[in-house]
Amino acid sequence: MGTVAQRLESQLLKYPGMMADETLVWRTWAAANEQNYDRFDHNIRLGPGIDPGPSFLPAVRRAAILNSQLRIDTVGWQGIDTTQLPSKIETPQTVYDIFPSAIATIFEVKRRAIPSTIGELLTYYHTWVQDFPAAVPPAMVIVCAGYAQTIIAPATANKINVSVVAVNFSILSNASGS
Repeated sequence: MGTVAQRLESQLLKYPGMMADETLVWRTWAAANEQNYDRFDHNIRLGPGIDPGPSFLPAVRRAAILNSQLRIDTVGWQGIDTTQLPSKIETPQTVYDIFPSAIATIFEVKRRAIPSTIGELLTYYHTWVQDFPAAVPPAMVIVCAGYAQTIIAPATANKINVSVVAVNFSILSNASGS
């Protein structure tokens, strides 16, 4: 059956910002909830990034900017017509250019959510609001298979939904594959 990477290759390519266990968490959550959204985009870049300057080749500059931007696991969209958008987007601006009143939800996917997960989401949220001040502020959701109890109070205080899913991680075991 091959290695974990080989068994999950198509999922790892579809969700490039997620680890193998996170793709299982996301797929489980999405199977039960995807009907509530018009579209999902993965590995979305946010914020300005760092431009190394004109002395670098354009491809190197672009890579440097992308690698220094924030990277959101998944954005769910509501209030859009998916037929009017390209199959892949890198920035929410592409959606807002066509659907200025689109409703976004920022998803952070973890096998086990911990306090730093709250910090990630709040950083994405505030950067999003700064980058897109005319847009409706995004909702925030942590999708996880488990969590540290210490995240509940700050999640509640910051209007972050914690969505817990039961996931079978057995495919990650070498015993199931080689």
